[in-house]
Amino acid sequence: MPAARRSATVLPVGADFDDFLSGMPVARACGFALESDAEDEISLRMPVDEHALQIEGRVHGGLIATLADTSAVWFLHRDLPSDRWMTGIEFSISFLRPAVSGAGDLLALVRPVRRGRTVSVCDVEVAQAGKLVAKGLFTYLIQPRV
Repeated sequence: MPAARRSATVLPVGADFDDFLSGMPVARACGFALESDAEDEISLRMPVDEHALQIEGRVHGGLIATLADTSAVWFLHRDLPSDRWMTGIEFSISFLRPAVSGAGDLLALVRPVRRGRTVSVCDVEVAQAGKLVAKGLFTYLIQPRV
């Protein structure tokens, strides 16, 4: 028997970041917080605690990628018309130095590369204590709701 399907959360136009997080348990669990929200860039913060670490006190790369992706999704989603939906179709991320315990929170900064009707691309930089730890390019497909 197939598993029960969960209905998708549709955010109202003008939804705020807390509404956005309410539909993303992983982002809530990671403690993501909106640091700044401007028309041409946004930034999200993630605390670094023992839950984010892997061996030798380094932040797990999957969590850094999750922060980067969630940041780009919020950047695009906040202006997404209610009759459209979006999903990630590709991303690449380069880890430039380890993010570590004791060096402070991670901060993801998002800037648009292209905002299209069907494909949008964002550039994301993740830093810790002012030093770049990862840089990525995130691509999303935008489609009409059916």
